[in-house]
Amino acid sequence: MPKNIKLLEEGICKNVVYSGNAVNFNVDGVRLPNGKEAVREYIDHPGAVAVLPILEDGSIVFVRQFRYPIGEVTLELPAGKMHSKKDSPLKRAKCELAEETGYSYGRISKLLTFWPCCAFSNETLHIFVARDLRPGKAMLIKEGLVEPPFYYGFGLNIPGALKYEADVLDMLVNKLPAGSYWTAVGIGGRASLLTHYAAIAKGGFIRVGFEDNVYYGKGVLADSNAQLVERAVRLSREAGLEIAKPADVRKLLKLRED
Repeated sequence: MPKNIKLLEEGICKNVVYSGNAVNFNVDGVRLPNGKEAVREYIDHPGAVAVLPILEDGSIVFVRQFRYPIGEVTLELPAGKMHSKKDSPLKRAKCELAEETGYSYGRISKLLTFWPCCAFSNETLHIFVARDLRPGKAMLIKEGLVEPPFYYGFGLNIPGALKYEADVLDMLVNKLPAGSYWTAVGIGGRASLLTHYAAIAKGGFIRVGFEDNVYYGKGVLADSNAQLVERAVRLSREAGLEIAKPADVRKLLKLRED
């Protein structure tokens, strides 16, 4: 956008009067085009994303949110704040769509970027359009299409996906519905072993085998699938745990015997 030099204000001092978890509040000094000085009060914001989820019939998916400043429940597009000014808008939009609606997408594209309230905030809002929507597990549970116990599998350190970190696994486990069971696997020798330890410590189950990971240690190939399984069994027993038999798992997950 072309700048009109005659309208520009020059910043002469910055003053952060409040630094919060979500936003900061600044009171800056500026020099006006006529040479006089003034004060500008504004919110320093990391930016946000919103997603326009369009169903096959053309209807739009909205979410309800309670907004404390106005004391009302509002009908909104799924949206969320960027984690930092370096955060990826597309990555954040994908996460917000899944977290707030339970839908996954077939196609997602950028619609526009703008400043929604530039008179008193530097927030940049990125709008995306999501199509070919598919209900996720959260949506299936909410609509009663699947029954407990729920079972989840986490694959970490897969190229292009989530890296193994203890806090990443914590975040995933904390989002599970109450009473869920889960397994975790790490791809790569180091990630595989760390994920074993974490799954045992956090009350989950270990997933192990050549179909996921062929490394015994960092850069060291496993001799066999049995070698990987034997280590998982040893670690579990050293932690005082018993190894489940097929019949135990069927009973736990309420699976048929035939």
